[in-house]
Amino acid sequence: MTEIATSTLHPLLQGRNIVKIAPININGITAPLRITMLTEFIRLHELDILLVQEVTHPETLNVRGYTTHLNIGTSMRGTAILARNKITLTNVIKVPSGRAMAATYNGLLIINVYAPSGTARRTDRESFYISELTCVLKAASHCVILWGALNCVLQPVDTTFLPVAP
Repeated sequence: MTEIATSTLHPLLQGRNIVKIAPININGITAPLRITMLTEFIRLHELDILLVQEVTHPETLNVRGYTTHLNIGTSMRGTAILARNKITLTNVIKVPSGRAMAATYNGLLIINVYAPSGTARRTDRESFYISELTCVLKAASHCVILWGALNCVLQPVDTTFLPVAP
């Protein structure tokens, strides 16, 4: 979860209220207990904007007090952006695959990504980054938050932490 303090923001956003944004991969949850846990997590942390990946059932994201923007593509797994009712998101962009979507909040482009994963889907992932995500990024003006399930591990070494010498 990221809390954006107005003192560290780009000049375009300074002087505005603090907004709490968090990404979460819900892995297609449908169980009522898990949906309740998700709702309680959102309320406990007083999140303003939630970037959700692996959405399979739109009804799981009916959270009172929030507006849900869904993008479920042809693979029946997609993305969503939830925003408190007091938060106005504009210019919602959805890619046809459902693997990315974006919305603008006060001049800030917020991009939610659920990239293809696994070595067998490497070509799909490359295509996603080259074509679909590039189209979304073209909507950016100055300030961008790019967040979500980026699934960008290409080699086993990418999963290992290697300390950097001072």
